[in-house]
Amino acid sequence: AAPAEGLGRISLRPNGFYSHYLFLDRNNFGGVHFEQRDVEDDEENELARLFNDNAVGAEDERRGGASIVPTVVCGWNIMQYLANDVAQDYFRTVIGRFSKDVFRKQLMIEQSSRTRKGLTVSPTSVRGADDDEDDADLSPQEQLLAYTRKMI
Repeated sequence: AAPAEGLGRISLRPNGFYSHYLFLDRNNFGGVHFEQRDVEDDEENELARLFNDNAVGAEDERRGGASIVPTVVCGWNIMQYLANDVAQDYFRTVIGRFSKDVFRKQLMIEQSSRTRKGLTVSPTSVRGADDDEDDADLSPQEQLLAYTRKMI
């Protein structure tokens, strides 16, 4: 067999998986990092439960012991230029909450759309004429976009 040419010889292996990643440059980033480890607190437990219940093959994952835990990661170098520690902590909190809250909302939308697929339409679930803010008629992507716009 002929040796592989060009990119055929390159083998890439990911060493980290992220979601809801905010990126400015290699020194300024944040997002939700997925780690396979044990849960440390109640907040992690909620996100891990939502994520692992929504994951493909969730039944097999539960038998394995440690679950995949979504963790907020902040690596913002620009934060060092803020006036004091309080401003830096506030910046870290705001950016972390943006990634985590949008991720949590996405998991909740996915979970509710899966449970809604088995339900029939009842008179109480029909949208009223004055209920313009209800997101039930929107696709999951549109619901998440609407939620993100409300946060901003």
